[in-house]
Amino acid sequence: MTFIVQEPEAVVMVTMAREFDIVVTTDACEWLEGKLDRCVFSESFILLTSKSIKTTRYSREAMHKLAASTPFIRFNSQSHLGAQVETLLRRLGVKAPLRLEVDTADTLVAMVAAGLGWAVTTPSCLVRGMQHASMVRVGMLDNIHAGRSIYLVGRDGEHGKLFDESYDAAVHAVRETLLPALERVAPGTEKLIVMGEGSTASGVRPDRV
Repeated sequence: MTFIVQEPEAVVMVTMAREFDIVVTTDACEWLEGKLDRCVFSESFILLTSKSIKTTRYSREAMHKLAASTPFIRFNSQSHLGAQVETLLRRLGVKAPLRLEVDTADTLVAMVAAGLGWAVTTPSCLVRGMQHASMVRVGMLDNIHAGRSIYLVGRDGEHGKLFDESYDAAVHAVRETLLPALERVAPGTEKLIVMGEGSTASGVRPDRV
């Protein structure tokens, strides 16, 4: 049995080559035949700035003003998260010139903490850069509904029991590790995590963002 975490574009290659049994990904891979998927959790986007910026809630207009005055730090546009953030910015009409681009969540948080710019990311990505979290200000999106979901994907009709056990383990990890970490480093952001259908995680609604 193989259990891997992959970006959606990598899922295509390993799926076609039948190199995986179970994958954790940010895409339900609806285009993939013969697959089984289940949403582990969904999370809303958040906005990170340096501590010098006092705003904690961002409307469309506030994001426009921020983009006009402060460099935007973006995820690699070739990544699924990077593409999702770019789609959000286009939808809101936010013009953020390409100046700084990073490949990892911890680097992105570190650059914001150093005062190099602002970023759009997710609570789980903030945890990956938690050593710098105390040096950034977390902003919530105001009346802007946007985020991503994390899925467990496998092949339908194969490893059914293992798939269920893997899903339960993923939910347990979110409940016991991710949510407490968010409560410590950025209180309030844990409420932006919504467990997927079929989850029984205590205290979290069983629906999607």
